[in-house]
Amino acid sequence: MKNIIVLPTQSEVLDYVGTLWRSPVARDGFMTHPYTRGVLEDYAKYPRFVFEMSNPELESSHFTSWMNALARRDYYETDGVSDVYYFHEIRHMASMTYVDRPSFTAFFSKQLQNEFEASLASEVEIYLHIPELRQATFNFEIWGDRWLKRLVGLKFEGERAVPLLMEEVREKRKKVMRNPDPFDFLELQIKNYLEQNLAWANIWAKRFFEIESHMADFFAKCDAGSTLLAIEEHLEWLQTANTDGTDIPFYQEAVAFSQVYRANKERYGNQILGKGI
Repeated sequence: MKNIIVLPTQSEVLDYVGTLWRSPVARDGFMTHPYTRGVLEDYAKYPRFVFEMSNPELESSHFTSWMNALARRDYYETDGVSDVYYFHEIRHMASMTYVDRPSFTAFFSKQLQNEFEASLASEVEIYLHIPELRQATFNFEIWGDRWLKRLVGLKFEGERAVPLLMEEVREKRKKVMRNPDPFDFLELQIKNYLEQNLAWANIWAKRFFEIESHMADFFAKCDAGSTLLAIEEHLEWLQTANTDGTDIPFYQEAVAFSQVYRANKERYGNQILGKGI
């Protein structure tokens, strides 16, 4: 984690986010479409932090969005893929909640629900709202394509079409997470994502409350009007929290999960399907 940028105000957050979009669809539409604009405005309600990775092998899978720190990934070859990556992480952060010293079961449920919603947002919902974005992303079939086809049959519902379809999407996703079709690679990917999330939660079982308590305090200070103090304390925390002599916060957890992530990517990663992440 290096070259940390602090974005203290709503306008600075939105201005910076606007520089991240690479595809014409995202540049021209994300701040005008009600769906994406709503997510971005929720994200901009609080100060945000952005950084460059000093060790991408470890940090690309280190969930620093949970720590209110967005990792820059300038290495995506495809503009739209870069855009949906940033939208996914921003969706995480826009809706992330924190509890001071929660139980593990409460933490587990909260985090997996957040991941569930962020994944649906960037893999399905954004394409339903902005179909033209799909051509700018992956050059192979994704799970969201199946729902884009279904959307055509719901056009008569007008503005209600996407919310109605998303109810069906959520239920289907849960079924796939529990019992994927063994002959459907895309469903097996989804099941693998769940197993990866379970492994992530287990890795954090002994230290999750440190992040939760710190972040709960950060947002409480912001809400109380002590924003500058919150920013100062958070910046120091990002640079010193269990770094083990590196510049990566919670270094041991980063190492542990990177091993899980790389192994799962070999088995079910998008590189198997074609040119992508």
